[in-house]
Amino acid sequence: MLEDLGSEAIAAALRGDWNLAIEANLKILCESSSDVDALNRLTRAYLEVGRVKEATETLGLLKKTDPYNQIAEKNRERLRLVRQKKVSPKSECSYSNADFLEEPGKTKVVTLTNLGQIRLRRNLTCGQSVILQTRRRSVQVLDLAGRYLGAIPDDLGRRLYILIESGNQYSCCLKSVISPPTVLVREVARGKKFRNIPSFPTSGNNYTTDVQPSQPATPPPETHPDDDDDVLPKSANLHSDEETEELS
Repeated sequence: MLEDLGSEAIAAALRGDWNLAIEANLKILCESSSDVDALNRLTRAYLEVGRVKEATETLGLLKKTDPYNQIAEKNRERLRLVRQKKVSPKSECSYSNADFLEEPGKTKVVTLTNLGQIRLRRNLTCGQSVILQTRRRSVQVLDLAGRYLGAIPDDLGRRLYILIESGNQYSCCLKSVISPPTVLVREVARGKKFRNIPSFPTSGNNYTTDVQPSQPATPPPETHPDDDDDVLPKSANLHSDEETEELS
């Protein structure tokens, strides 16, 4: 029963049906008042519909039940910013289960590195769209306002840099916002140059082998004065006739 209600609450949140999410989570809490997951979901749902007072009360219950819960801390920080009118209670993004479906070769869940300012990350929400931007043979992740959030790890970043610069297109959304955050990168279209190359290899750890530009042919070895096959310099008149006869 509780498991079904939990699934119903999650599905409602994914659809953006926050009133139904509130109802489902309240039913869970009637049966199990210390259910931390339900309390966290309820806090988020209250914030989404602008019920700040109820969100505050729910966070108070969470503080007693699980004082160090990271999700609750994130919601508490968001609530503080809402009260200061620095952010809207609503996350201003919507997503569905389909956004998180993974396809071999076309999607990749990536943990961000070189993270940006923590105050920006505190306002992130799961499912929020973000931007991939190429820079100096790497790929950065920005929010929709163009503010830096983090970077794709170097090995995969170099691969994506090459693919994006060659015409591939990708969408990207936040999969997890608990530090360090993760994103789901999805291939949307392939450019002509790498149209037969999957964006994310399903085996092996070398991300750049199949997307490196072709290498030039190996140049011939340099010649040295002592080599037997030395070529005569154009200024052959520097040699005496006797030397020329010996060399011919």
